[in-house]
Amino acid sequence: MIANSDQVMSDVTGVVSSDQHAIPSFWRVTTDDDAAPNNAEFNTVAGRLAKVNDLVISTDTTTDPDRTYAWICTVAGASSTEATWSAITNFISGDLIVDGSVKAEAIAANAVTAEKVNVTSLSAISADMGTITAGSISSALITGDVTEVYPFAQYYHNDLTTTLTEQGAFSIPAPTNGIGKRNKVDINITLRIDNANQTPTAQAYLLLYVQKKSKGGASTEVSSTGNKVVVESSSILYQQLISLTGNQLEKVDVVGGVAASSDASGSNEPVNIYAAYYDATADKTYFQVGSFSDTFTTGDDLYFSEDKFTNSGTWVTPSSGSYNHYIATPPDPSTGNGYQTIIVPYKSSYGLTTTASNFRVLAAITGPQSGVTYRIDTAIGTLESIS
Repeated sequence: MIANSDQVMSDVTGVVSSDQHAIPSFWRVTTDDDAAPNNAEFNTVAGRLAKVNDLVISTDTTTDPDRTYAWICTVAGASSTEATWSAITNFISGDLIVDGSVKAEAIAANAVTAEKVNVTSLSAISADMGTITAGSISSALITGDVTEVYPFAQYYHNDLTTTLTEQGAFSIPAPTNGIGKRNKVDINITLRIDNANQTPTAQAYLLLYVQKKSKGGASTEVSSTGNKVVVESSSILYQQLISLTGNQLEKVDVVGGVAASSDASGSNEPVNIYAAYYDATADKTYFQVGSFSDTFTTGDDLYFSEDKFTNSGTWVTPSSGSYNHYIATPPDPSTGNGYQTIIVPYKSSYGLTTTASNFRVLAAITGPQSGVTYRIDTAIGTLESIS
């Protein structure tokens, strides 16, 4: 006969009835120290005294965080004798894991899932996170492949002459983290006309340019193998309408120039771009280019240069976006001068860049009316590096 206190799992056969002693089992006991549970603590959770091979995980709640210990009963408890417990030394609990001891290669694939993660801060993470999908992201600062916007304002208060003169210069900083982005200038330029006792006419011609300094970069091939220039029918004098298959707008802008050769060394090269647009129905990108004599023939390559194939340091006038218009002289009242304010919007984007870009504003008046003052006052708006 095996004493009840010494029964182990292999010694018990058949059905265990309600009046039989329980066999050795696994228990959790809360304690206030790092010692094995006493008879009273064990009896509280088990409803009996400890038997040989009972297993216990005790939790000491007096520490922060709680600490856990593992024990196995080696001598059963009795009414007058405390059970004897032996510590299980190869038991590992969560509070025994040292920072940095569990590395990624020790975690099974797909073992960590989002529904199991609840953290206050992810500030310790520094890694390529790949593609992140989220319903909403709130951040104090997001940098990298995002649009950067800067305020811009200049005050000139200069009278215009017939000589094209620099009114002010400015720069767009290099995009952060070396990411290629498009520059964009979006400003309003304010001018004023003062008429002192003159009969109004409309013969003065305002010249207003925002030039960009060339970086002398290599041209970009817009065409590709199997996708060459097609000369389309066009009725606009001194211009050609050409096309390429597909959307090619990400490779160009409307301030640069194009050519059939990579260095614009061919006849009549380079030429200005006056229009560029994509037609989804035809699946073509169209370019309206200046051409006193035909520059392109069907089957040519197409190269683009934001700097119009110029050397570094050359100031480049954009193909489009300059303001050249006749302006009327305001009527002269019976007393004092007559005034007119003109606000000229300038909005233009440029090709991709990873470096700072320099610009300048130039203005002149052609055919000014005697006794009339033409003045440029301010430029205000925003400068951008578009993602």
